Amino acid sequence: MDFFTSYDKLLKENKINDARNLLEDSLEHAIKNNNTALIIQILNEAIGFYRDLSEFDTSVKYANALLNLIKKMKLDYKDEATCLINIANAFRAGGLLEASAEIFKEAKSLFDLNINDSNLLAALYNNWALLYEEKNEIKEAISLLKQALLLVNDEIKIASTHVNLGMCYLKLNELALAECEIEISKTIFEKNKNDFHYSGFLALKAKYYNLIKEDRKAINYYEEALANLLKTVGQNTYYHELKDELFKLYDKHNIARHIKGLELSESFFNENKALLFKKIPSNAIEYITIGLFGFGSECYGVDDEISEDHDFDQGFIILVEDSVPLTDFLKIKQAYDCLPKLYKRFCLLNQTKHGVHYMKEYLNYLGVNDIKNISDESKALLLNGKLFYQGFASTFANLRYDIRKNSNYDFLIDLSLKALEINKYIPYNLKRSLDRGDLYTFKSLKNNLVNHLIEFYYIYHKMYLPHDKLRLKLMDNNSIIKKWIYYILDHDDISKLYEEISAKIIETLHNFNVIKRINTLYIEDYKEEIIISIYRKFWNLLEKEEIEHCYFISNCLVSEISDYRLAIYYTAMYAYTLAKQMAAIQRRCKKIESRLSLNQPLVVDGTGTLLDIYVYQSYQLENIEIKEFRDGLTVMEHMVLKYLLQERDIENSIGYGYRMRKIIEHAKISLRQKAVEYYRWSYIRSMFA
Repeated sequence: MDFFTSYDKLLKENKINDARNLLEDSLEHAIKNNNTALIIQILNEAIGFYRDLSEFDTSVKYANALLNLIKKMKLDYKDEATCLINIANAFRAGGLLEASAEIFKEAKSLFDLNINDSNLLAALYNNWALLYEEKNEIKEAISLLKQALLLVNDEIKIASTHVNLGMCYLKLNELALAECEIEISKTIFEKNKNDFHYSGFLALKAKYYNLIKEDRKAINYYEEALANLLKTVGQNTYYHELKDELFKLYDKHNIARHIKGLELSESFFNENKALLFKKIPSNAIEYITIGLFGFGSECYGVDDEISEDHDFDQGFIILVEDSVPLTDFLKIKQAYDCLPKLYKRFCLLNQTKHGVHYMKEYLNYLGVNDIKNISDESKALLLNGKLFYQGFASTFANLRYDIRKNSNYDFLIDLSLKALEINKYIPYNLKRSLDRGDLYTFKSLKNNLVNHLIEFYYIYHKMYLPHDKLRLKLMDNNSIIKKWIYYILDHDDISKLYEEISAKIIETLHNFNVIKRINTLYIEDYKEEIIISIYRKFWNLLEKEEIEHCYFISNCLVSEISDYRLAIYYTAMYAYTLAKQMAAIQRRCKKIESRLSLNQPLVVDGTGTLLDIYVYQSYQLENIEIKEFRDGLTVMEHMVLKYLLQERDIENSIGYGYRMRKIIEHAKISLRQKAVEYYRWSYIRSMFA
């Protein structure tokens, strides 16, 4: 595929960045190969490409390069005239009006010599007219446009010329004549709505209805014109000009300038729901989830007008269960692709964060490789936004529910730890660095304090920490923490806040019963009490996990066991499951120990009870077996169970000899009998009861 075929294909598919890369790479390659003819062709394309994108400096740069090149060469009159028209247009768009006028005159002189191409001459007149229009010499522009109409024979070019005439008549307030031009061009553009020039026709209608005070129609056509521009060339200068005119009408009628992305997507879905579901295979409808969530400020509901500068459209997400066959998945994708591309003033973009995805693929995109181990930021992405539809066999809503249900299950531990981390900064480290004149350290510590305060806010509200650029935005404007943060960022001396921050955090911990009574206003004075509370919370957490796993194994016993001999297997299964959970808790304990800089386990309440949560084996027998069953075991049976659960060879571990082996064997048989009796009869009977 040659350059021009590939380039045209990319433009038709609105792949602007890919087209840009192809232009630049092809130009570089042509220069290396000293292919002058190809260089001239690519430069002509580049001039128009960057002009349409409103990158006028780049367009003028290539125009000057082309001008210098053709001056050194002998081109035929037609090729030279084509180059000069493009150069003059680039100069006009770039504000070099006098230079543009000179180039247009030079191009016209070539036609006077010997060029017999009516379409090319019409192009010259059309573009020259735009220059006169910019110079506000409207009558001269109209004269050139009328001459162009006598020459041109291409439908789109005829329609575009009538649009340009209509724009001129509007500037002269000749509304009747402008309306005639609209009607003439309408007949052609109704058949060619995908053409770039169609946006000019829509803009003409919008301006016309704006002038005759039919604001509702004007708004509709402005919105459609903007959507068409987004689809074809993106947010160029002309786009922003039309947007400004539209927003004046919005303001006049108290219409919000910005429509929230979530609201936009939901309304787009609701209006096209029937069309979408009609094309989705009926057997797949219950295996999909539709909504807007994931990346983007619009998913958090904090998007604004500035958010529209990129990657903002009416699109939504369709999550498909991984069990759905690929053939059905592709049909769902086709259904989404058939949705209208233009909606209000937005254009449906081809972007990863929207569209149709298999569940696993999309979770990976959000940074979730293991649903049992999800980072807080990924949890925030999974929980934001809104679901518009959920099939009964879809699991995504259940995943969101489980994450919410388990959110911050130990949030008091996290809150207490965060309070201790904030304590490191107030008042000592900050004050000392400021007293020493160490501004670098002071500002660095201030930023750290701000981050910890933000994290404290999100822990307190049981919210997962979002992407850093959204953290302040999502905080309540009335929050005292947010006010602290702005004060800290705006002031060098923040010493007067130390006591206030400390007192408020102490009050918060007291309200949650982490601190029993308030005696002073500094976190440092409560450090030991906070640490003790953390360990107590962990003890409760361990007990909670035991209960949950007891419930799990009871269900297994009731539904699965059919042989008495399997009872001991389920006992071991229960132990293994809990052991894994305990190991995870142990890892978290070690992290906490590291954050607290503790070297010794803590003695609680002066009673001598040691909460040694770091030593795994000390809790194996305390927490694995159900207490009623455990109380009925002998010391040797306890020992046997311990080694069985660890999959260790008890005979070699405890000792040798005939007598010891007999004792161990007897303990194994006795343990098995007690397990069968307890789990099969007592426990299952109680479950049924």
